[in-house]
Amino acid sequence: MTPMTRTGVAVSLGSVAGIAWLLHHPELWSAERVYLLTTLCATGTIGSVLLWRAEALSLRMVLLGALLFRVALLPVAPLLSDDVFRYLWDGLLQWEGINPYAHRPADSALEAYHGTVLFEEMNSPEFYSVYPPLSQVFFALAAAFYESGFAVAYGVLKSSFIAVEMGGVWALSRMVSPQATVLYAWNPLVVIEVAGQAHTEAVMVGLLLLALWAVHQRWLRTASVLIAGAGLIKLYPFIFLIVLYARYGWSAFWPGALAAGGLTLAYVSPSHALNIIDSLGLYVSYFEFNAGLYFTLKELGGLLFNQDMAQVASAVLTICALGAIALILWRDTQQEQSTVRGLALTLYSVIAIYLLTTTTLHPWYLLPILALLPLIDRAHHPAWLWLSIAAVGTYARYVDGIYWGFVWLSWIGFALLAGWAIYRYRSGILRWVMKRRARRKADLLRPSLTQVKDNHGHPVRLLDLGAGEGYVGEILEKEDGINVTLADVRPSNQTDLPFLHLQQEKLPLATNAVHVVSLVFVLHHTPNPVEVLREALRAASDRVVIVESTCEGPWWCWWLRQIDGLANYARSGGTMDEQPAAFRSQEGWLQAIAEAGGTGSVRHTEGTPLHRVVVLEALPVSEGAEGG
Repeated sequence: MTPMTRTGVAVSLGSVAGIAWLLHHPELWSAERVYLLTTLCATGTIGSVLLWRAEALSLRMVLLGALLFRVALLPVAPLLSDDVFRYLWDGLLQWEGINPYAHRPADSALEAYHGTVLFEEMNSPEFYSVYPPLSQVFFALAAAFYESGFAVAYGVLKSSFIAVEMGGVWALSRMVSPQATVLYAWNPLVVIEVAGQAHTEAVMVGLLLLALWAVHQRWLRTASVLIAGAGLIKLYPFIFLIVLYARYGWSAFWPGALAAGGLTLAYVSPSHALNIIDSLGLYVSYFEFNAGLYFTLKELGGLLFNQDMAQVASAVLTICALGAIALILWRDTQQEQSTVRGLALTLYSVIAIYLLTTTTLHPWYLLPILALLPLIDRAHHPAWLWLSIAAVGTYARYVDGIYWGFVWLSWIGFALLAGWAIYRYRSGILRWVMKRRARRKADLLRPSLTQVKDNHGHPVRLLDLGAGEGYVGEILEKEDGINVTLADVRPSNQTDLPFLHLQQEKLPLATNAVHVVSLVFVLHHTPNPVEVLREALRAASDRVVIVESTCEGPWWCWWLRQIDGLANYARSGGTMDEQPAAFRSQEGWLQAIAEAGGTGSVRHTEGTPLHRVVVLEALPVSEGAEGG
């Protein structure tokens, strides 16, 4: 082992040993112990980061260490959370022939069970159960051993959670290196919440990671069922069934939908569904915990309007979250990524938005994000690892500690690290965004290019006019074998493709020099789009393909100018010196083609109400007449 590896192993082992000792002595629990636990989590996280950077651990060591850490915390009592009492209560009711969704625990119909330790120790007995059906299966499995004592049933529950979650750890190790697996598998918060306190997120994470592995293996029906299983533990993973459907079609959707529907019908009647919805609404409106963005909006609203803004802040965040998630899902379907890392990034983005906008963020809610970190770019790691450490300190709320101090420590640190990552990796982030957009632009051009034929069997020659960074042409050359030349007035080319630096509107090319000229979101930037089109029609022997934004009316055009200006400012760092964008309607662009001496046709339209896109094909008038 290298010195860094030995240090990382020693720090990780020592931290988990200290955590195990603390949690094995509940009689010593106090605010000071919470601070010590947070410190140990910090050192343990540092140890896992050292091991990640050292790149010297074998897979066997990583998996064995992960299992050892979980076994060490297996005997720990429910010190940090009382959720387990509700878990086993729901399971016990099932063995008594009572549906767990039928009654609130405090209802008189269940008075015969009110003398049990489960009822006395559970939280929120006035709420119906909100744990989905697959969770109830695990609860019933553990409650089968309740007659042997609470500790036995609790141990069975923990063991079942650990078994599924370790399956997920194994799946993760098949997709990333052993060192990257350490970031999740040896994370102290993960060990505490999975093995120490037995939260259902452990099962959800295990199923999500196994689903990603199934996608990696192209076992799409299996992945569908696993995703549905995760949704039957915590509801929001059901969103990812939509992603599977959009990427892989009906065969990757129906098995999960069928499995979810079957198990749900076995547990939930219409009246039970109303009970669940009632309690979910109360949870959302009633509980608040460590929600940095929500607290910030709530306090700012209170200062500005001198009234309680909790409901307004919650509503605003909900609307923003739904809109952002919808946009992410829409972009995912447009990109049609097939890699498991692309799917992991979509899952990460959706879960991150959910966690950042929720009104309740318990420490164990962070487990799915931590599980996905090894699969995505390292720029995302520092902020979430910080939050996983500082969130442990929020347990101080239950022992009269400095809870609010840890809340603001969590979120100020998160904001600073996220801001640093954006600044530090801004060029890489911008390049990633531009390449994602370039793929969509290439997809818009591709149908027109496939129709072009060369009489001598040579590759299609394309002039990408206004090429910018050149990413569109690079994709078309690599994936479609097209001979691409780039041209622009700004020398922004980031590829190895041939580049023409234009000094005037006239193209330094002979007539019919290329088969196709493309103008992708270019004409609205030019002071004389008709002249640019005329030159493009002269240089192209086959056709000119135009991709443009369209607007109807002054307000719509004004809106497009604002977002276009912001996008180009971010893209160029404020160096683009251009005239105000001149957008037109679809008919306006067709008229520009006619003024340039060509005949235009609409091949495709798409977009949202805020941004409509049209793909036009322009031919010289003579060719258009012959074609008619």
